[in-house]
Amino acid sequence: EPRYGVLHDRSELEPIDDSSPFIQIDRNKCILCNRCVEACNDVQVEGVLRMEGSGEDTRIGFQNDADTMMGSTCVSCGHCATVCPTGALVEQGLVDATTLPVPGFTHKNSAEGYVGEDYEHQPGQMTPMKRELSTENEPRADTESTIQGDD
Repeated sequence: EPRYGVLHDRSELEPIDDSSPFIQIDRNKCILCNRCVEACNDVQVEGVLRMEGSGEDTRIGFQNDADTMMGSTCVSCGHCATVCPTGALVEQGLVDATTLPVPGFTHKNSAEGYVGEDYEHQPGQMTPMKRELSTENEPRADTESTIQGDD
């Protein structure tokens, strides 16, 4: 006997689409919120994703009728995975991508350039920019003491 008026058994799971090296789709986790489609079509203006089917057969699909993410026209920007609330779309391969050595770059992780201390300065050398009030009550930056690390 069906519980809560549910007549359709969704026990048949769709296979996970991991054909793309960057984005994986697990349609079984999808709640059909349409955020990925809007992110792809309206924000990124790529027009790759769409909702296909109707009723209980609605699912994430591709505009060019491809069966897999790899077969679609996806440019792997990852915006769809960023907005997905359930993990139906997730980025994969990020750890390997961020630790690949860059030719001519002596550090193993290119993100270290954004940290500052790991990139160019010794630990404890970086200090926040000191400010003093001018006569007009506008903050004025004291860049010399910030660069030198004076307290």
